[in-house]
Amino acid sequence: MKVLAHLDPVVLERTLLDELAEFPPSSAAVVIVPTRRLAGHLEQRLLERRPAWLGLDVLHFHSLALRILAETGIPAPRTLSPSLIEAILRGVLRRHPQNRWSRYVRERPGALSSLASSLRDLSEAGLSPDTIEQTRGDRDGQDLAPLYRSFREELDRLRTAGWVDDAGLIEAALPHAESFAARRQGIWLHGAYEWIGRHTQLVRALDRRCEVRVLFPFEAGAPVSRYAERFLKRHLRGGGGEEVAVDAIDSADERLPLAALYDEGARPVIAERPRIVYRTAQGAAAEIKGAVRAALAAVAGGCPPHEIVIAARSLTPYKAALDEVFEQEGLPWTGSLTQPLRNHPAIHDFALLIAVLDEDFPRRGTAELLRSPRIRWDRFAGGGATPRGEYADGWSRAAGVVGGLDEWAELLVEWTGQTLGRAERSRDQLQRATERAAERSEEAKRITAALRRVHEHVRPDEARTWSGHADRLTELIATAFCTEDEVWDDVAVLLSEMRSLETIVGETGVVSFGDMRRWLETAIDRTERMPHRRDNGGIRVLDMMQMRGITCRFLFLVGMNSGVLPRPPRPDPVLPDELRETLGGTDTPLPVKKDGLEEERLLLSLALGAATERIEISWQRTDETGRSRTPSLALRETARLSHGTPELAVCLRDAVRHPSHPTHALEWLQRTTGMLSTREERLLTTLKSVGQPKALDDWYPDMTPGLNLLRATESFEFHDRGFDGRIGATELTQHPLSVSALETLARCPLRFFFQRVLRVPEFAEEAAPFELTPREIGQQTHDLLERTYAMLRAEGLFDQPLDERVRRAKEILDEVWADTWRAIAKRLSRRAPALWAAQETRWKAAIAGFVTEDLERIEANAWGVPEIEQTLDRELSFGADRSLHLIGRVDRSFGGGAQRVIGDYKTGGVAKLTDETRMLKAETLQVPLYWMLAEAKARVEVLGVGPRHDPAEIAAEDRILTFSGLEGKLLDGFRETMRVLTDLIGDGVFPLNDTIGCDYCPYELSCRHKHPPTREREEHAADRADFSDLGKKNKSKKPTLEEVRAGK
Repeated sequence: MKVLAHLDPVVLERTLLDELAEFPPSSAAVVIVPTRRLAGHLEQRLLERRPAWLGLDVLHFHSLALRILAETGIPAPRTLSPSLIEAILRGVLRRHPQNRWSRYVRERPGALSSLASSLRDLSEAGLSPDTIEQTRGDRDGQDLAPLYRSFREELDRLRTAGWVDDAGLIEAALPHAESFAARRQGIWLHGAYEWIGRHTQLVRALDRRCEVRVLFPFEAGAPVSRYAERFLKRHLRGGGGEEVAVDAIDSADERLPLAALYDEGARPVIAERPRIVYRTAQGAAAEIKGAVRAALAAVAGGCPPHEIVIAARSLTPYKAALDEVFEQEGLPWTGSLTQPLRNHPAIHDFALLIAVLDEDFPRRGTAELLRSPRIRWDRFAGGGATPRGEYADGWSRAAGVVGGLDEWAELLVEWTGQTLGRAERSRDQLQRATERAAERSEEAKRITAALRRVHEHVRPDEARTWSGHADRLTELIATAFCTEDEVWDDVAVLLSEMRSLETIVGETGVVSFGDMRRWLETAIDRTERMPHRRDNGGIRVLDMMQMRGITCRFLFLVGMNSGVLPRPPRPDPVLPDELRETLGGTDTPLPVKKDGLEEERLLLSLALGAATERIEISWQRTDETGRSRTPSLALRETARLSHGTPELAVCLRDAVRHPSHPTHALEWLQRTTGMLSTREERLLTTLKSVGQPKALDDWYPDMTPGLNLLRATESFEFHDRGFDGRIGATELTQHPLSVSALETLARCPLRFFFQRVLRVPEFAEEAAPFELTPREIGQQTHDLLERTYAMLRAEGLFDQPLDERVRRAKEILDEVWADTWRAIAKRLSRRAPALWAAQETRWKAAIAGFVTEDLERIEANAWGVPEIEQTLDRELSFGADRSLHLIGRVDRSFGGGAQRVIGDYKTGGVAKLTDETRMLKAETLQVPLYWMLAEAKARVEVLGVGPRHDPAEIAAEDRILTFSGLEGKLLDGFRETMRVLTDLIGDGVFPLNDTIGCDYCPYELSCRHKHPPTREREEHAADRADFSDLGKKNKSKKPTLEEVRAGK
């Protein structure tokens, strides 16, 4: 074996290419590299030298082992993936429940992958369990050795079934390596500065029949290559223990003096090329954008895109920024950036679908699936129309669905078929509402039918073998998804591994759907995909490990921040460094974690040496939020190359600062790179056109509506009042308006605007599994009392003796109770039968008590027969030419004329509903408006119903309140209040009111009540002054606005 040593990757690559060029063209040769990406890079470099290379293969170690086996005619074993190895290890841990490491993993589930990685290191180094026991006799060693022994026994068992780990694949190729090498005239190893035990054995086996020439990044005595030098001295020994021959490569090129890195005595001469410059930016996105834009400038200057590398120690902090910037630029790129498989939208939906099936269709997850555009719901439509899944979320919230296929089928269909809010509707409105309910019900049936077909397709209630589950999921994917995306290939691999579990972990019996789901979710979460792995000739974006051996003309090294580069070494709790050093003999190299800092220095040297023309080094001075970030001390060493002196200060001094302000940042990009995207050009024009709206509108007429919105909403003064709920005179006052709508207006005019003018439906709250909402309780109680009193009236019982009436009323309550409360009872009795039984008993007793007492009051006052659900519909005049056509629907009414008594049931609080001061403030309007709608000024009763108003516990005066009307100044003050509300509607002025319940408003996210410019405009808006001052009224001293303002 001969080592050809030089620190510079460019020199090493040129030496390799020169030797290959001198080799006979038709001779068989192999170049071994550590990564697929380096293999592709070398193939491209070879084609630049010669259009065809016969007999030459560029292989990484895994491919080399497969090639050796293929040439020998031996079928290649299947390689165990990390998730399968972890499945094996789980089985091992289950067989050693008292082992320290078993308990460690149980307490820290995330530690399984770390334990598996350590055991793989031992396996790949070729170490035996006996060696572990002999080397480490303490408790940790005693606990680790039996686990490792069981782990190796499992690997040995699987080897006979055709399964191996990575080390096993190399081991399978070892006996045939010499014959493979004998058929080659040359073997080179390039791009690696260390290789583990089995790989070392493979290289030695090849070298025994054909000399292996190793291109090695090393210079004797150079501190920066100490990590590689240690590997060379400890592990690269030939047969018999002789030293490997090391030849230093002579190079006359004036390249960067990499050997000076980390040599405190070195003050090197500055090389002319590559030139090193520095940049600093605020945040990852700005840093990446600066690098990409500089790369584009290099392309414009004639550099091919594949000769440009953007590198970082880790690309993870730049994931979002890379996708965003390259998408905006529309540039092709290739890179080593990995993304979790679950992050792909289609895989997210697939995993969610499995979870929904396992958990029996929970409401939130099911609604998300139903509105997903990636699921082919048309294939579950049974030949009918595709279900409109976008309705599922809002409908299921309102229906109180929590989860379960039965709840979707029953509660959703039942709720959608109801004609809700029948009060205060005309006959035509009720007819249209009934038709819409029928349409909703049909759509709900289509939705639930599709869910049932998905359930029948998968049948999650059936246990199957691992293969059975995999086959069923394969069918589901083919039916429910478009599988053209390459990401489904990754899922197919996982399903193939699922089938293999029967062999690998020996679970040949049936497995529950839930256990299958847990394994699959873990496998998905552990799987990383490399969406840009294909080299399409674009800019390369690589982490520094993937960059080993790759050369380029332009290098943009990003992320030179403390804690990022160099990466701090992390100790291994399973295999501490002292054990690794003891075990890692000449034939069994094991990486030592504490040497990680020296490896980081070598990686920095290889990255800096990869460029031939220009290097731009950047770091973030702050993150996106403005929090300061510390530059890396490694910049001190780059200063040694760029300035001849190791001073961090010179890097900070000479660094080009990317401006943070949007205007300055765009001007800087335009000035330094000469290019802006169309989007950036528009943004810059916008930012520079402050105070010139007409010019901006002329330049970009399609942006005028959006710009008008920004001008209006971001200004502290009124411009276009339409963006603040001021829409101008309306005809709303010419149409009937319900009392409940007027109460909404009084609480918050802007909410009225959303609800009644824009017709934006309210978004229901998420249903709680064991909760009854106030609206549900009120609606069912009203329906129950309406049916009870209507049946008493129809049967003529109001003319019968009181005892007979009360007896029959209780019978009717029992008869209609189940039907009235059916939806609620069905839901709660399934989820919490004991809780519902207690609630039902409580409510039954309270309502029966109310009815008994109420019938006695009706008898005592000789009110006669009630009118049920009566509509009050008339034009009300409030003086000063202000009037409104109002509709109110009262629960019941007795008598006529001045003797008329109107009753309204309330299951909530009643005390504030007859408060005259609150009426003047427009905080409660229903009672006084009912009083005004009854032409003869009848009395209005507010009747508390339910457990909080139980006659057996609460005094009558606290639950039955009577309102006999307003007089004098109070009546004038209330009419004035109504005139203010009427003017808001007529003038089309709908200001926000942030004094009442904003946190509970369904339109809170659409409202700018926390937006400072909006608040400032509202506070000084003259058109809301009367409405604002209503809140200062009171019945004693300030019943009118005149008195309010006089008292200021």
